[in-house]
Amino acid sequence: LKVDVDRISFFDKNPRRSPNERYEEIKESIRASGLDHPLPVSRRPTDPLGHYFIYKGGNTRLRALKALWVETKNPDFFNIRCEFHPYKSETDALISHFRENDLRDDMTFIDRALSTQELKTMLEEELAESLSLRKLEVILNQKGLPKSIGTISQLEYAANLYADMPNALKSGIGEPQIRKLRKLEKAARQVWKFHCNPEGSEQQFRTAVFLPALAS
Repeated sequence: LKVDVDRISFFDKNPRRSPNERYEEIKESIRASGLDHPLPVSRRPTDPLGHYFIYKGGNTRLRALKALWVETKNPDFFNIRCEFHPYKSETDALISHFRENDLRDDMTFIDRALSTQELKTMLEEELAESLSLRKLEVILNQKGLPKSIGTISQLEYAANLYADMPNALKSGIGEPQIRKLRKLEKAARQVWKFHCNPEGSEQQFRTAVFLPALAS
């Protein structure tokens, strides 16, 4: 299958939210040698005829191809070799991208956290039920995204912190630091309950004390 580059869209739920640090390297490699492998694409039933979107990884390569076409007008960067994958659902597409990025191990911890949170929401809507961490672990393993319940718990915690400390998380905080933060929160909550609010809930402490402290 060959598709014009202006008829291929990025996958808008790409789990990699941070810029790819290897973008310029990938772009120059494509400029010199072309694509090593066809771009994986799919097509939603609602997409215009002849239009496709990136499926199973490839957003960075598509970005490079679009830039090269604008720069050079070389037809090699316009009519692109593609590999078609049948469309199942947005959840399936997100899982496919997630799996590819996980295999390359080139996502930040917060990208994994936010994408896992989005995937959980999509699965809950699809299944019409709330998913416990244990059930989410089982489903992710069945779909080729093996993650322990401990890791899922850390990812969920990080995603919940994102609104209050986005810069720190985007700068590279990983699972070891997240584990330390959770221990710090638990210890601080015990002090708060002892000295300030014996009946206070975990959510009250997070909202009134811990998250504002992190934000500052």
